[in-house]
Amino acid sequence: MIDILLVEDDKEICFILTELLKRNHYNVSAYHNGIEAIEALSSKKYDLMLLDLMLPDCLVKNNYFT
Repeated sequence: MIDILLVEDDKEICFILTELLKRNHYNVSAYHNGIEAIEALSSKKYDLMLLDLMLPDCLVKNNYFT
């Protein structure tokens, strides 16, 4: 199965995306902030990451992914 890391601060959007992905047989780890996402990335390998680029603690602005 494909492991997906979902990072979305809007809890409703996160819930909807998580449910849709799980119904389609994906393993989803969902987090609501960048700090949790960084911790998740350090402990597990994911096949795909869906990242909200407008996070309040924006990982992209802090050059974490560049």
